[in-house]
Amino acid sequence: GVMRDVRLTPALRAAVQRRVHLCRGFDAWDRFAHVEAFRLLQPFAQALGDHFQTLLLLNGKGKISGYELVFDLVHNAERRAERGRCDDAVARLYRAVELLAQRRLDLQFQQRTGDITVAALPEAVQARYAERRDSDGKVRLGLQDAYQLLSDLNDPLGSAFATVRGPLSNALTARNSSILAHGMTPMSRASYQELYIQVQALFTAAEQARVRLGRKPAQFPPLTEIAP
Repeated sequence: GVMRDVRLTPALRAAVQRRVHLCRGFDAWDRFAHVEAFRLLQPFAQALGDHFQTLLLLNGKGKISGYELVFDLVHNAERRAERGRCDDAVARLYRAVELLAQRRLDLQFQQRTGDITVAALPEAVQARYAERRDSDGKVRLGLQDAYQLLSDLNDPLGSAFATVRGPLSNALTARNSSILAHGMTPMSRASYQELYIQVQALFTAAEQARVRLGRKPAQFPPLTEIAP
């Protein structure tokens, strides 16, 4: 019958293989496997245009800002939310906000939130941070404290966070009830959307404070756009 009339022509075979390879590449990217994604998508570099340039930056190639993974997390959250996976999406947004502070502290001050060098801090705040030493002698900072340290260091990202602290902190606290955080309650789409709005407000405030976050990349392209 009908199936015997279908001919897998060389052109159709090539088109199918192209789509399969593209899907494998973007699947790797979706799993944050950026090295694997680069290898799989390199043959399509020209067709992918800006998207491939973004992947280059995520692999540390070119003029990187250091904040590429922050935006990659946000786009990943958008894709999770689109599929109705709001807990996954909220977890990614939370990590993006945390990573933004971590990258800023590392890039500007060579400080890592898992092991703060207290002696390198301004004398006026050294004692306060020294009191936070864990039993192993390390000073570790969570999300809110990382932004407080940026404020203590007079960094513009600390000031930017302060301008949106109230609504953003409320949205971040709501995330704590997620089953993927500390609670048992699935996140609603409204919870995701509120946090998403506040994360974008933080980016805007940071840019207004002259924090150079680099070029914001575009979301993944539709398959039909790159493999008609």
